This record gives sequence, structure tokens and C-alpha cells, in this order.
Amino acid sequence: MSAATIWEVAIKQIIGKLPEPAGLPERIRDSGFAELPITSQHAITAGRLPPIHRDPFDRMLVAQAQHET
Repeated sequence: MSAATIWEVAIKQIIGKLPEPAGLPERIRDSGFAELPITSQHAITAGRLPPIHRDPFDRMLVAQAQHET
């Protein structure tokens, strides 16, 4: 599970787009999935992707998938 997923959920909760359940980022973190950190190589790849994906979280997930498969 990408750290970007938890980051996006936390942001959506704080801005009110995903109000429930309380503590969702922590629940995801504690769910037992292996955590995939964001590395500098992921960041470079995400930054160099074609502008098809404008959402930065989606770009990071694509970059991680390219490197970690």
C-alpha cells in the first residue's frame, strides 16, 4: 500500500471530502498491508510522466507501480 494513499485520505478528510470514518488514515496504516514508501526515484518518475494524469497522487501511484512490479 502506497504512503500516497494514506496522504491523500488524510487530506480529503481534513478538507471535508471524506468525513467518515474518524481516524481512517490510521486504520489504513494499521490494516496489515506492507507500506510502500515514496522514494526519490518514484518522485522523479512521477514528475516525468506525460500529462495524462494531472492528479499528483495518481501520478505517484503510477510511478510506484512502474518501479515496484
